[in-house]
Amino acid sequence: MVKGNGYVRQILCEAAHSAAKTESQFKGFHKALTVRRGYKRATMAVAHKILEIVFVVLNKKEAYKDPKVNYEELMVKRNAPRWIAMLKKYYMKKIA
Repeated sequence: MVKGNGYVRQILCEAAHSAAKTESQFKGFHKALTVRRGYKRATMAVAHKILEIVFVVLNKKEAYKDPKVNYEELMVKRNAPRWIAMLKKYYMKKIA
């Protein structure tokens, strides 16, 4: 007997499988459970954890922030080249 919506379960399992391969809180959780419970059960546990997080995010209406990711550093790394180019452009206008 299958519990829950099969389509939602399939999507959550795929997301859990992918999340277990990224540098996020789910990687360590999946790895620890795989040793004790097996790969498929660990994937289902991660899928359940993702579902819980989605539920909380939708209820609170605020963005999810992974505790392992430094978002400020990530933003600076992504935007620094653009900021430097803008500063150089502005500086060249001031000189001319």
